[in-house]
Order: sequence, then C-alpha cells, then structure tokens
Amino acid sequence: MADRPADRTPGALTGPGATRPTQDHIHQWFELTYANYLVLPRAVLQSAPDTWQAQFVALLRELDEMYEHLDWPSYRVNAVDDNGRFIKDPIPHYRRGRTYIPPKPSAPNPDSEEDGRG
Repeated sequence: MADRPADRTPGALTGPGATRPTQDHIHQWFELTYANYLVLPRAVLQSAPDTWQAQFVALLRELDEMYEHLDWPSYRVNAVDDNGRFIKDPIPHYRRGRTYIPPKPSAPNPDSEEDGRG
C-alpha cells in the first residue's frame, strides 16, 4: 500500500477529531434524501444569467481552493428513471455553450433591470 499524506486518508475526513464548523445549509437543501452527490447539467448552468454564472463559478473556485488537498477521483454519471433504469438524458447536451434552456418565466434574472433589483 502506497504512503499517502494523512490529510488524504478517509480517517482524516471522518475521524473523531473531524468536526463540521458550519451550519446545516447543504444538509437541509438535500432534505431527507440519501444522495451523496449533486449533479448539475452543464447546459442548464450555461443557460443561467451571466451574473449568476459568475457567482457560481467564483464559489466553485473557492471550493476547489479549500479542498485542493483531496485526491479527487473521476466520476461517471448516467440518467435513470424513478425505478433506477437507465434512460436517455432529457436535458440537451451543452454543445459547446450553444444550447440555451430558458428558465421558468417567474424565475428572477439578476442580469435584468426589470426584476426590481437593478
């Protein structure tokens, strides 16, 4: 077994000294699911307003910086139906940023001056 830095071992992540210094915002967002991951379609993210995208990317960069010490594996994601059977993904492929998925009409748009926040 190869030597690994202590901060990359599973025990370092979940051991007796590991405490969570924050509130339960993420836990509450996931509600009562047992989901261990959050999967977001790139086409949806790229369709969000520019201001939202900039904020989201800034947060992703912060997250990367905070946890750059972890040994991240690669992941593979497949769409499934309510019974766990594989299905064709109903969300279109991002097509190098050319796919646009409009948000629901009542969704706030931080890039619009008409939403009362500008």
